[in-house]
Amino acid sequence: GWKFWAFICGGASLDADLEEFWRQLGYIVIQGYGMTESTSLISVNHPFKMGRRSIGKVLPGRDVKLDASGEILARGDNISQAYWTASGLQAVAGEEGWLRTGDLGELDPEGNLYFKGRSKRTIVTREGLNIYPEDLERALKSQREIRDAVVVGTETPVAAILRSADASDLNSAVERANASLADFQRIRQWIVWPDEDFPRTGTHKPQIGLIAQRVTLELAGERNEKPEGSSLSSVIQQVLRGRRAGSALDLSSLDRVELAAALEDRYLVPIDDAALAHAKSIEEIEALVRGAPPSETQAAKYPYPEWQMRAPWTWLRAFAQSLFVRPAVAIMARPRTIRPPELEDLRGPALLIANHVTYIDIGFIFFALPKHVRRGTVVGMSGEMLRAMRYPPRDWNPLRRWYQQLRYFLVVALFNVQSLPQQSDFRRSFESFGRAADRGYSIVIFPEGKRTQTGEIAPFQSGIGLLATRLGLPVVPIRLDGLFALKQKRNRFARPGSVVVRLGKPWYPRSADPEQATRDLEQQVRDL
Repeated sequence: GWKFWAFICGGASLDADLEEFWRQLGYIVIQGYGMTESTSLISVNHPFKMGRRSIGKVLPGRDVKLDASGEILARGDNISQAYWTASGLQAVAGEEGWLRTGDLGELDPEGNLYFKGRSKRTIVTREGLNIYPEDLERALKSQREIRDAVVVGTETPVAAILRSADASDLNSAVERANASLADFQRIRQWIVWPDEDFPRTGTHKPQIGLIAQRVTLELAGERNEKPEGSSLSSVIQQVLRGRRAGSALDLSSLDRVELAAALEDRYLVPIDDAALAHAKSIEEIEALVRGAPPSETQAAKYPYPEWQMRAPWTWLRAFAQSLFVRPAVAIMARPRTIRPPELEDLRGPALLIANHVTYIDIGFIFFALPKHVRRGTVVGMSGEMLRAMRYPPRDWNPLRRWYQQLRYFLVVALFNVQSLPQQSDFRRSFESFGRAADRGYSIVIFPEGKRTQTGEIAPFQSGIGLLATRLGLPVVPIRLDGLFALKQKRNRFARPGSVVVRLGKPWYPRSADPEQATRDLEQQVRDL
């Protein structure tokens, strides 16, 4: 009690009525203003010297000014120096180090900064006067007949209005709103929005671009048409690249990864790709975007351990591999290793891809790798298998459950494995490999997704191309030969040199297209 007395608010402008509501309840609402490029706040309100409805005073070490159009310009040591783009570094700040924020503001005599809206939304009349849509929207939303409103336009403002449930006379409501505005600001065109609500982002902001397209069509009399790209179906079609999608979906693993990313970009909501794997129709994906699970099936829970990447487990793993793993491989087969001299100079993380023959393939790979690479590797393992060991069924007897969990602990501790699911949760898996690479670990993947049944290399799964292009690491192809014959004969030992481990030169995928990169990676392994 009496400990909760203030809110800190940022990320979007706060509605004035909402701020007033909490103020009257006795809470302090502290607004701040900043951008990604500013790396921290530019301005913030003092909790005991509030500038009501402002976004605070400029912090020490920052300079802020308004240009002729009212755009907020910021300068200081906190401003990022450059963006990293495909063509190289691009300066963030402009002339004399001023960052153009794209936001419009006002400064009062006390130094309080007020947010007026985005500059790209500003409507410039034929007379050269600026109309800020947020001012008009505020006037409209203060009328009880209007639930919400969005103002768009190029030279004259047009309002899209959501009618309140008990609204009877919208004309009078718009007239009252206009009475509080200057003559050049007045709303002379408006429509009642034909749907229950505006299209919104995941943070509930109206999607201005889509609303503007719809308003244009409504004013032109094309009321039954929708703007191109406004539907979820169009997002799915972009991912499918022209392939037909009916109400029932059949998405590949690569499709799901790309669709999840596209949905997040479009609707600004986090998409659980494990849950997306269970969505079988467009309707279920719509439910997922709204925050509801697509079906009763719960998203798969895969383990992504990181404890084994810290001391003392790193020391114990190096000790165990030197004392047990390498000697065991030498006793079993003493494989012949063929590796280029370039691997001796490899520093930093790499993506190691190999064909998959037996469940002990990783031991032969460790035997063949240079010591400095071998000591810092993460191994991608079937997420389904790893999950089964980590979370055995509850109806098993305690001893059997304990044995499964012991297997999980040993395989994670001794081989530093991470989940690589085949059915879902691909992005979380990729993120875990990305974090490992950030720590300096190389990543071992078997892109076929299963052990060979014929001795031939099976087609690589498309996810490896996506992983390779996203990680941006050098790729080292690895080919295991001779193990399949040993497996077929069910022999535990082989003549020295009958098993060959070939390692290729590190190289970077030439194509940014995941499917083409997958084919290139597969060919690299086949050519060894």
